[in-house]
Amino acid sequence: SGGGNINVTGAAYIEGGHNGVVTNNAGTGASTISLTGQVVGDSGDAIQALTTGTGPIAVTTTNVVTGGANGIVVDGGGPISIAAHGAVTGQTQTAIVADGGASAIDIATYNLVTGHVGGIATTSTSGATTITTQNQVFGATGAGISAASGSGNIDVATFALVGGTSGLVTSTRGAGVTN
Repeated sequence: SGGGNINVTGAAYIEGGHNGVVTNNAGTGASTISLTGQVVGDSGDAIQALTTGTGPIAVTTTNVVTGGANGIVVDGGGPISIAAHGAVTGQTQTAIVADGGASAIDIATYNLVTGHVGGIATTSTSGATTITTQNQVFGATGAGISAASGSGNIDVATFALVGGTSGLVTSTRGAGVTN
C-alpha cells in the first residue's frame, strides 16, 4: 500500500506453510490486524506486520498464535500497538517482537507468552515503550522480556511470572526513564 490503509479481520483458522499473515505498508496509511481465530505460521512467523512508512500498526488477537519462528513480528516507523488475548508462541525464536523506530510501542498480553529465545522483545530509537503482561512470559534461552530504547521511556508492568535466562532486561541509552 502506498498511502492507503490495510485492514485484516477474521474469525477463521489461518495457517501458512511459512507465515500465517503478512502485511506490508510502504506509506502513511494505518495497518490493522484483528483476528479472533487461531493463527499458525508453520516454519516462519504466525503474524508479520511491516511498514516502511510512518503509518501506525495495530495487531489484536484473541486466540492462540503460533509461529515456527516468531509468533508476532511488528516492524514499522509509526506507532505500534499489540494486544494478545490468547497464548503466543515463537517455537524457534521469540513470541512477540516489536521494532518501533522513533515511534511509541504499546504491548498488552493476557495469556501465556513463550519463545524459544525470548518472550517479548522491543526496540525503539526514541519512542516510549509500554509493556503490560497479565499472564506468564518465558524466554527459554533469552530474556522473558527485553526492552531497549535509544532515548524513550520504558514502562513495564507484570502481573505474573516473567522468566528466562534473564527475566526482565531494559536499557535506555539517552534521556529515557525505565519504570
